[in-house]
Amino acid sequence: MATEHIVKSFDDELEALHGIIAEMGGLVGGELQAALDALANRDADAAAAATVTDETVNRLEHEIEELAVRMIAMRQPMADDLRAIIAGLRASGDLERIGDQAKNIANRVFTIVELAPVGIEPDVIELGIMVREIVSDAVEAYVERDTDKAEAVRTRDVEVDRRYTDIFSEILTLNTENSSRATVCTHLNLVVRSIERIGDLATDVAEEVIFMASGRVPKDDRSKADESFFVTASDG
Repeated sequence: MATEHIVKSFDDELEALHGIIAEMGGLVGGELQAALDALANRDADAAAAATVTDETVNRLEHEIEELAVRMIAMRQPMADDLRAIIAGLRASGDLERIGDQAKNIANRVFTIVELAPVGIEPDVIELGIMVREIVSDAVEAYVERDTDKAEAVRTRDVEVDRRYTDIFSEILTLNTENSSRATVCTHLNLVVRSIERIGDLATDVAEEVIFMASGRVPKDDRSKADESFFVTASDG
């Protein structure tokens, strides 16, 4: 009976850890969506409101760190259980950084709304929506321990990289054609870079699902299609 109680307590703690991950995922996904809405509507007040959950996300990450340390110290987990704790720690860090990137996007809106649109904004927002969906799918894959959904997230990240490269090239061309657009193009480029980075972080979360299931960390065989480093204004 005592052994059953210990096992049940560990399972409860593990479920609590996964629950916090799910909560963090919902918060940072909402933060990203709010930042994208603020950009689409050119609304500085909405951009300010988009960052209000950042403190909560940071607190939840701290809760996961404390819970994970306690579980390792008190339960001395092995194999699958230890991988689940490690995956939770890493996933929470990835989600916290997604929140930071969403906050960066919202902060860029304050400057962008003061400048004339250059026409690329709808493409930036469309990419952001795609990545917002990837964040949601990655968190669902983690909570459901669904490796198929996790692999699908990894596949979609390649398309994010391709579209990021295309948008980066277009922004560079817009800036080259008219130097008066330099400020807005710089801020839009930073926004789209944050969006691409969020896609990478969401993929990292999905890869923790594969790690939990197999012990394999699949980062080394991830396909990347980000060629922005090689883009010049004459490309495309």
